Amino acid sequence: MTLSADTITVMQKSQKIPRLSPELSELLESKATMKRLPQTEEIFKRFEIGLYEAALRSNPNNVEALRSLGYIYSSEGLHDKAVEIDKRLVRLLPDESIVHYNLACSYSQLNNLEGALNELEMSMLLGYNDWKHMDGDKDLDNLKKDPRYQQILSTLKKKYIV
Repeated sequence: MTLSADTITVMQKSQKIPRLSPELSELLESKATMKRLPQTEEIFKRFEIGLYEAALRSNPNNVEALRSLGYIYSSEGLHDKAVEIDKRLVRLLPDESIVHYNLACSYSQLNNLEGALNELEMSMLLGYNDWKHMDGDKDLDNLKKDPRYQQILSTLKKKYIV
């Protein structure tokens, strides 16, 4: 596991955390080091979460930190936390289709099918058009038998297949 580019960017932009030296950056990204230290992945995950949470304490509207933290929470199965982050992003970026899509995924993971379908429809209305990704997205698996999901998918295909 390496630190994501987003993590390094947030670290470097933060006034409270000094820039990483090239040597330290190289060490953190070294796959050989990661293989020798199996617990490193968990340590870095906790570090990233702590870093983004600290960035949000400093600036609660830090969109970069919110996006990254939402992704980490979701990938770690912390869906309650992910949905709260996604709702904050929707409040900050109400016209951005992808934040509604991500909230739909988070709602789906929590079995809030009504919320998921509403946000999926909103994302489509705002211009989300990647029906192939949507159809293959495992976060939406529990929606895929619902006729409303099938209607949203069908509408996207008709609209964007030439």
